[in-house]
Amino acid sequence: MSHDEMSKNHPGGLNDVESTEKEARMYETQDQGDGYKALKLYLQKVNPNCTAFFQYPKKNCAAEDAVWYEARPLGIHSLTKMMKNISEEANLSKVYTNHCVRATAITLWSNAGISNRHIMAISGHRSEQSLKLRS
Repeated sequence: MSHDEMSKNHPGGLNDVESTEKEARMYETQDQGDGYKALKLYLQKVNPNCTAFFQYPKKNCAAEDAVWYEARPLGIHSLTKMMKNISEEANLSKVYTNHCVRATAITLWSNAGISNRHIMAISGHRSEQSLKLRS
C-alpha cells in the first residue's frame, strides 16, 4: 500500500524530514472507539488491487464482505472535504475541517506534555515558532 507524504513544507516527502522519528506506533485499548482496531479493520477491507491508502468505497457492500473498497484511489476533492462531510453526516454541532482537526491534535499533544520536537516530527512543522502560532 502506498502513501505519499509530500507536502508544501516537505516536497521530498519523508526523505525531506530531518528526523529519526519516521515510524509511528499505535496501541490497542479496550475503548469502543479504539483507533488501532479501526485501522486494523480498515486495512483488512481495502482492495488489494489498489496501492492507495484512501480508496473509493463500494456502493453496496455488507459487513461480512472481504473487500469494501473499489480498486481506485479516493480523489483529492473527496479527501479535501472529508472532515466536513463526516461532520455533516454525523450531525455534529459544529462542522469540522481537516485543518481544524489537525490544529486541535497539535494543541492536545502540546497540552499533554509532548515535546515540540516530537510534535514537529509528527506534524511536519519546521520551526517551533510556527507551533506557537497555533496555541
